[in-house]
Amino acid sequence: MNDVSLRVSALKLCAHPKRFSEMRNALVPLPLKWQNSTIDYVEEFAQATNCAKQLSIVKDAFENPRSFPFLADILFVCPLKHPVRGVVTRLFSNAECSKRSPITHSRERILSALRGALREVSVNINSSCAFADDMNDLFVSVSGCLQSFPFGRDALALEIYCFIPLVPKAMALFWGLLSDTGTQISPTRRNECYLYLQNLLRFHVNFMTEFKSELMPERCRPLKSIDAIAEQASRSVDTPWDVRAVAGLAIGHNARLFGDFANYLLKCQSLNEFNDLPMKAASLLMLQKSDYGTCAAQALDILKRTLEHVDSASNVSNFLVYLSKHLNTYSKSLGGIKLTDRPQIMYSLILAMLMRFALQHISSNIETIRHMCASLLHQVLQHSKAAGQTNVIAQVYAQYERQRMPLPSVCLMLQQVVEVLGVQAVMMNCPGIFDKMFPVHLGREDSVNALFKSMMTVAHNEETSKEWRRLWCSLLYRAAVPCDDRLVCIERLIKVAVHLDDEVLPELMKQRHLSISTKLAAMLTARRHGQQRMVKALMADHLDQLNAALVGVDDNSRLLALSFVVDTPRLSESYTQFELDSIITYIELNANNPNAHMRQIGHGLLQKAVKRLEYNLAQQLKDKPLAVNEDNMLIIFVNKLVHLLAMNLFPTANYGRRWLSLRVLDDCIEMMERLNLPWRQRMPPQSWPYLDYCLRDSYEHNKVQAALLLAKLQTCCPYDPMDILEQLKSVRVTDSSTAVYRLQVYCKAAEVALAPPLNDDAVLPKHHARDYAILRMCMDHLREGAAAAESDLTEAAQTNPLYGLLFASRHLLLQLELKPLAEDQLWFEYIEDLLNICVTITNIMLPIVGSDSPEGMVPGSQKPTAKPISDPDTQAELDTLSLLPQMVLLSAWRSIKEIALIMGDLVQRAPLQQERKHNYLLSQEQVALIGEQFILLLADVKHRGAFEQAYVGFTWLCRRFWHSDEPALSQLPPKWMEEAMRLVTGMGDKELCSTRRSAGMPYMLQALICTELKLGTHNTFKRSMSLLLEVCERRELGADAAIARSHAMNIMRALFRCSELADVVGDFVGRGIECALESVMAEEWNERNSATLMLSALMVRVFGVERARSDSGELHVRNRMTGRIFFTRYPKLFDYFHANLKKAAERCRASPKGGQTVQLEAMLQLLYRLYPSSMEGTESSLNLSVFVPFLEAITCVNDSTTRYRSCEVLANFGNTTLAFESIRRISAMFSVINFKHKRGEPLPKNINLLHGKVLQLKELYRVARWQDVRLTCTMMYMMSVIAVKMLSHDMFIFRTIVMVLTDALADLQECKHIGAAVLNALLAIYELNHLAIYRHCEEYTVSPKFFAIFALHLHRLTLQPDGLLEHMFEMLVRPDNVPSKLEHVKIDLWLYTLIHQAASGTKARGLIEPFELKHFDFDPDVVTYYKTLSRSQRSNLATQLRQSKAVRLHAMKMAGIIDRSAHWAPGLSCRVFAFLALLNDIDLSMLQLLNRGGFDAEPGVTICLTRLIMDNGMLSSYQYYWVPLIRYTVHNSSPKRPVYMRYRSAQLLDRMTVHVQQIIHSDDAFMIGNYIRLVLQLLVDESEMVRNYTSELVSSCMGLYLGGERALESVLEVSMLPIEAEKFFLEHMLEALQRYKTNGNFLIACFNLVVEPFVSVELLFNRTIEEAPSKFFSGDDEAEGEIFDKQEVNQYCEGLRIASVVAKSFNVAFPNNEELMKALDAVEKLCSYKGFTAEPIPPRIIA
Repeated sequence: MNDVSLRVSALKLCAHPKRFSEMRNALVPLPLKWQNSTIDYVEEFAQATNCAKQLSIVKDAFENPRSFPFLADILFVCPLKHPVRGVVTRLFSNAECSKRSPITHSRERILSALRGALREVSVNINSSCAFADDMNDLFVSVSGCLQSFPFGRDALALEIYCFIPLVPKAMALFWGLLSDTGTQISPTRRNECYLYLQNLLRFHVNFMTEFKSELMPERCRPLKSIDAIAEQASRSVDTPWDVRAVAGLAIGHNARLFGDFANYLLKCQSLNEFNDLPMKAASLLMLQKSDYGTCAAQALDILKRTLEHVDSASNVSNFLVYLSKHLNTYSKSLGGIKLTDRPQIMYSLILAMLMRFALQHISSNIETIRHMCASLLHQVLQHSKAAGQTNVIAQVYAQYERQRMPLPSVCLMLQQVVEVLGVQAVMMNCPGIFDKMFPVHLGREDSVNALFKSMMTVAHNEETSKEWRRLWCSLLYRAAVPCDDRLVCIERLIKVAVHLDDEVLPELMKQRHLSISTKLAAMLTARRHGQQRMVKALMADHLDQLNAALVGVDDNSRLLALSFVVDTPRLSESYTQFELDSIITYIELNANNPNAHMRQIGHGLLQKAVKRLEYNLAQQLKDKPLAVNEDNMLIIFVNKLVHLLAMNLFPTANYGRRWLSLRVLDDCIEMMERLNLPWRQRMPPQSWPYLDYCLRDSYEHNKVQAALLLAKLQTCCPYDPMDILEQLKSVRVTDSSTAVYRLQVYCKAAEVALAPPLNDDAVLPKHHARDYAILRMCMDHLREGAAAAESDLTEAAQTNPLYGLLFASRHLLLQLELKPLAEDQLWFEYIEDLLNICVTITNIMLPIVGSDSPEGMVPGSQKPTAKPISDPDTQAELDTLSLLPQMVLLSAWRSIKEIALIMGDLVQRAPLQQERKHNYLLSQEQVALIGEQFILLLADVKHRGAFEQAYVGFTWLCRRFWHSDEPALSQLPPKWMEEAMRLVTGMGDKELCSTRRSAGMPYMLQALICTELKLGTHNTFKRSMSLLLEVCERRELGADAAIARSHAMNIMRALFRCSELADVVGDFVGRGIECALESVMAEEWNERNSATLMLSALMVRVFGVERARSDSGELHVRNRMTGRIFFTRYPKLFDYFHANLKKAAERCRASPKGGQTVQLEAMLQLLYRLYPSSMEGTESSLNLSVFVPFLEAITCVNDSTTRYRSCEVLANFGNTTLAFESIRRISAMFSVINFKHKRGEPLPKNINLLHGKVLQLKELYRVARWQDVRLTCTMMYMMSVIAVKMLSHDMFIFRTIVMVLTDALADLQECKHIGAAVLNALLAIYELNHLAIYRHCEEYTVSPKFFAIFALHLHRLTLQPDGLLEHMFEMLVRPDNVPSKLEHVKIDLWLYTLIHQAASGTKARGLIEPFELKHFDFDPDVVTYYKTLSRSQRSNLATQLRQSKAVRLHAMKMAGIIDRSAHWAPGLSCRVFAFLALLNDIDLSMLQLLNRGGFDAEPGVTICLTRLIMDNGMLSSYQYYWVPLIRYTVHNSSPKRPVYMRYRSAQLLDRMTVHVQQIIHSDDAFMIGNYIRLVLQLLVDESEMVRNYTSELVSSCMGLYLGGERALESVLEVSMLPIEAEKFFLEHMLEALQRYKTNGNFLIACFNLVVEPFVSVELLFNRTIEEAPSKFFSGDDEAEGEIFDKQEVNQYCEGLRIASVVAKSFNVAFPNNEELMKALDAVEKLCSYKGFTAEPIPPRIIA
């Protein structure tokens, strides 16, 4: 049960959620009267150890009718919703009794038992009158009889008079606890008492409602005494609104019962105070339908006076929540009332008033109010329609015509009208919907989409199909614009329309402007809803569009196209040739897609395609087996598919291509094996070397898949086991990992070319002999390595680091079923030897991984000494000694890792002696040894990688032991847990690691606890958490106690972070937070460190992983929580925070420097994530506003960080009313300070107090804004006056005041709201000496940006639009020595303005787009300022900036000096050049730009170059710069450059391509080769944005630019995929180079330049085939001494594929150039992955 449902259930069942959670999971206690019973079922129930056992006993006992009294008593002892109570309730029912004898299980007998139990409960209530908790539990239990329990209801009806005298007594007790001023109770306890009172009042109201016809007033006299208490409760301001509402209902029910309803109604009518509203409003619910004939006028008056309070209390959210819920309930009682004459008029007015309230508050920002008002509106519309009250309904249309409601509220309102009155009523009375609302907002606003869907669905039942399609579908067609942001939402609505009407799809397919994705989505929807024939007919007419979708650049369209081809209604539907070709096309173009989401979905669809292929083939083999030959269409497709997938595994294939191809290839092979079709001969000859190369893949799952395929592929394995064993000793992890998978292939092969070398007397087992021989060979090498490591670990780490052999042993054992091996003594002996060598290696490696600093450690006597060597080769060899510590640590921790996994896997899978007396692999002593080894590793190892893997193995061991039926095993985990707890508390015989977060100890406990959860019990977890929390809560003194607490918190941190424990750890979060907050102030640093780490883990557990913040730095809404939910989950924290904040506030008041602590800062960090709920004060009395007085005092502490945070929390916790009051109070305080200062008194010396108050103003203004114009103006005037005086007093206060004023000015669009006095005061601040302000900022190390932003906002409001630039010059340009930060602000503002207005500029249109703003990371204050400018101000400022000569000269001056002056700042040079590029005239030459390019000026220089070529083209004077320009662009497009730089390079390429004919006719191989290289490099860029931009360039205009006017037919309408664009570009480019077809040297030089970045240098110089070709496919130039793999810069690019595509294109374009052909033939043998001819050439990948 999640938190929300738990809270809802608890509130429905009258219990606090926390106590409810605890009670419903606990064992049911035995009732007192049965404590000494000797009856068997009673004794069994008392001895039950879990809830499941109790359930079983209750079910069995029910068969014995004598158990009914016992079961009835058990029923009332159980909490509501407890499983045992649920079973008893179900058994005590007619359904269960009817299944048994009517004599033994009669209704009367059960009722008698229930009545006796109820009498017993009433006695217990009477005797526990001093204990509020017990009394509440009993009343709640009894109230359960009225909730879906007919037998209980009847029994309570007969015994209700036993409880009636107890209700006033209990109510007096509860109210006494709440109203007693002499007793101080905590806020949480007070909230519980309110809940108890609410439960009791509900019980009273429920039984009065349920038994109103059966109750006798004379026997209910005691109930009269509750009226006084109920009145007090309903009037009390501190009482939650829900309690007040129930109290009002209780008074009304009493009046009904005792025949005093008329006087009661008159009394309620006369109540006018706000606090009387609960009683007054409750009287409306007490009215019955028959009362309206005489009391309609009174009801109207009561409702009218109730609603009069709404305007005065409109900002009290909890009151509005209460009233909206109350009126919604009241509206449901108004249905079916038949009246005439005056009562009918009164009834109509009641409906009108309810309608007015609903319309007034349906636009509330509080969701509860909004939904209640929507429901209220729905009810009123229904009643008005039934009563014929058209004038009431007319209010809705009048409200729509006023156009004052927000759009979501309008849609919600109209949705109710549509559901009640139909679509025609709305369309006749709201004509603007189709003209204004839907065309503009459909697809952009969720509320409009919901309204459209509702109207369209209802209209389908009201209109003819043709008219419906003309009106509704045509609107959707017009809105479905391709590449529009709203297309996704429009497509959802189109799917709904297709589902509603069969005629929509044919009409939709005729719409030419619709994108193929829209049509495909519609066709898929139609096919899923039974329109298969129509879809099939339509598809035949749109095959060309389907083909275009498969090669298009849009991911969604390609997936939809594949889904349409593959995902048929019947999986056995026959394939067509088009569908088979489409599948091949999809794989060819999408196999290398780096998008994981696309890859996963595509793989799923391809699996469906293979399954459908299997069904097709199976059907043909069944019907016409002879027709399934090599000429069969499906067999041809299988051959193509298998060939394509196998060839996709070429070296340098990217991860996505290998991942998809390996899996689909495996699916195809499995399919052919199931169909008994031969498949090995279908595999291309390259399959073996390619699959072998996949074993070198960096990703483990690709290696696993490749090894499985290799084992199937070859019947005779060619590997040499001795070579593999040598490779296992490599220090490179990747080499040893590859060798392990080769060993797997070797062992799985049916035959091997080279058998493992064995001694003449060697004996092999009958099971897996070859595996055994290989494992024995590994064992021999392990022994040798262990012996070498014992003597010299550093030497062994370089020659035989052991982890490769251990990995091989583990991996090969993992492939075997261990149970059959237990029958063979040889395998038993091997396992024993393996464990012994593991223990030996552990002892050798433990000093390394167990040292306090394992990183960089070399065993003491083995450290190398550096000696100067003259020989460079020797020196280079010795340079590798710097890696020696890493090699030693790598050998140690990876060996420990493999040992832990070996032992864990053996215990998990091997037969154990404890469970099998014979044929076991692990003896009892070995199991104990493994357990001890794990405890040793987790307790002693300090290296994280080692103990994390030990945790994995230990988890397997614990899982096996917990689930074992053998006590000797199942009792070990609890024993280890006790030992671990003794170690934590310091009572063990071993000392834990006090650093490194307790190292492996948290992992040990996590493994023990998480594995127990699989049994369905939490006992170990709860016991452990309780003990750990007790260790932290004891707060004992001394270093040992501090260390114990740090260990406890480190362990709890791991448990709080564990996702497996997420559902059960919540009960301990509150105590955990308290412990962490108490320990952050500890004396010992390790305890403080552990506390902060645990608090961080708790913050993540409570509020979730932090998401991206807003532009203003605000937390994401999902990382925040309402105070109501937080304190419902963790109620004790309210008291803790209340007490600690109170203490901090008292310390602040007592001393100016008091109050600030790390604990306080931590609490504020947590409280900052809370915000008030609209329901505060409705259900609970735990309100965040209680903390506000304490926070106001804390805002004046000595620490500035705490001041800032406390002010933020203060603003979050307050509402608008509190904000207004605080602003008035603070403004008055500063007014007094100003008055005193005028009289000659000095300014206050308490700077912290003043700064705190100003910070409060800053945060409170965020809440208040300009809602009270007069108050805000007063505040601004007073703060402006004070600011002038504060400049010389304190710079921080001055800065904060100016920031407050800036926030206020930023919300204004014009200055008419502020008077002349305020404006003059603001101008007085600007007229202060700017240089003095800058000097003060430098002294205080404060940025002067705040003052510049203030001045900009001030002049935005006071100057004309054309005067803004002059002011900027006056302030930011003309003065000397302007601070560098202001230079940055100035350029940011100018550049941001021009980028936004670039589309309207004639010179810079298309140079830069607004979506590129994020790459410049503009100052948020600059962005805010620009957004406040009016449209005319933006336009004028942009125009002036572009045209101003002074601006251009100033920017040129900045560009010249910025890199060698104090004005330099990161990114400033780039911004200056980008700004210059957007001016009307650019005075920089290409030579200047190319010389100026550099890391600090990019991509600004690139934008300038792009602009220069846009303006002038490549004039004759620029011909000289072609080579440096291309070289510059190639450099900036390299994978190591930032993404945005590569994108700008693609845009520069776009402008250069316009003049590509100059490049072609340059006769310069360097220029032409590098141009082609540049295009290809960008087409295979890792960034999808860069790839797609270049692809669009190639597909849209490359053919036109290359061929001139004759190539117009080459311009494509649809952008193609980058992989398809490569071939398209090469085809057209090489065709344009036919003028060089006889110049072999020229073409070879071009070819070498093109493929240089995609292949190794050696390949270009035609190295011989005899050398290991695998070297040619390495992506990086690693030295032989390199141990650790390097990540490739571009993981998308597939160098070998690009080289092959280029070579093939040259081969096709210049087939008659013999010189080129010879060079390509030499390259082909090394780099071709498919070959150039019809017969592919298998490359020699393996040396």
